Amino acid sequence: MPNVPPQPIPFLDPLLAYISSSLPPPVYNALLILIGHGLAFFGALIGLGSALISSKPSDWDAQKIVPPLITLLAAYLALASAVRTATWFIRTTTWLIKWGIITAAASAAAAWLFAEGQDATGTTRSSRQRTKQRPQAWESFDQHWEWQFEEQQWNSADTISPSQHVQRFVANALGRAREGNWLSIARSAVESLSGPGETAAAGSDPHEDHVNSREGERAQ
Repeated sequence: MPNVPPQPIPFLDPLLAYISSSLPPPVYNALLILIGHGLAFFGALIGLGSALISSKPSDWDAQKIVPPLITLLAAYLALASAVRTATWFIRTTTWLIKWGIITAAASAAAAWLFAEGQDATGTTRSSRQRTKQRPQAWESFDQHWEWQFEEQQWNSADTISPSQHVQRFVANALGRAREGNWLSIARSAVESLSGPGETAAAGSDPHEDHVNSREGERAQ
């Protein structure tokens, strides 16, 4: 149904001028359409009521009643369509604002959690820095051995992803296959399946063995 501009109403001109200066043009046009259809509906209702009241029920004629009734129905449908359009616009705007705020809050929370995770990772990595510096060449052999042992322990404490373990195992297997050492390939496969923890638990500590051997030599 095309939008028919409302008839000019002189007594509403000051109010409409004030509203047009206070509201944006789209909102003012929508409000003007609602006011026009509402006035048309009430005008048709008053015309139908006056036609019915001015004559007796026995004198009612279809030519006098049907035109105001059609006008009233058309004005009602136009007003209902305008109200439905305005309601849909308000609901859509509210929905967009609500989900925009929710999305922005979720993005901010995800960014904050991601930044916290990066800070925690950086703190963990910085806490695992070397505690001792490499001993000088003139220092004792025990100090060199202890530094080397701590260096190996620090390197083994770094986390290695499973994909890197698989890549390392495949590279070692290919290298040993080229050399033809199938026994070493089988042994490395068993060690990779058993895990580094069981292998370390099954073996002895080289640092403790070295210290024990040196204490035995000193006792002799």
